[in-house]
Amino acid sequence: MAHPMKHSIAPHSLSMTFHTCDYCGQEETRVYAVHHNIGIKSCDEHYKLAKRDCNAYLHSTKRVRLLEKNSDINKFRCKMQGTFSVKRSSGILEDGWQLREEGFVDPLYIEKVDGDWTFPCCIPFKGVTKQVSFKDMTHMLEQTYIDSILDVLEKGVYMKDYIASGVQEKHEEPVFVKTVLVDGVEVRIFDPFDKQ
Repeated sequence: MAHPMKHSIAPHSLSMTFHTCDYCGQEETRVYAVHHNIGIKSCDEHYKLAKRDCNAYLHSTKRVRLLEKNSDINKFRCKMQGTFSVKRSSGILEDGWQLREEGFVDPLYIEKVDGDWTFPCCIPFKGVTKQVSFKDMTHMLEQTYIDSILDVLEKGVYMKDYIASGVQEKHEEPVFVKTVLVDGVEVRIFDPFDKQ
């Protein structure tokens, strides 16, 4: 018997949802996440679709995982090993910066911010973080290298998944989960008394 199969899904909040595959409804065994508690639930059979759809979402939001297994991104991480100087908003170069390390709650992305591709940096043990523009790294990276990595990012590391994914369906909320505005921010709440 065929079940109502979904072909492409946008990542969604994973809290207050059933433990079922977002594609076929079978018991869910895996999660592919794009951020803490945001992603797609899948059975083993549909895990590749979850990965594809999360990558398509990242492409559409102009993000690339800093730890992506991509030769150009790997080469960039190798070039940025150790500490380096970063141009602060004042224009002064400050030493002691390094690439941020990914944590469980905080996946890190190379992302397009205000029209510029940026990468996450920090000063270790000081709690200072910053998204640094590739264009501001000419003091340590050759312009031709910066141009080539920007070209890779503009073409889209996840372009193939984005094209394959097509139009992503929005995840349907369970009946007991409602979306409300709290201080102007849209939040999800658990409402066990709603008898819809």
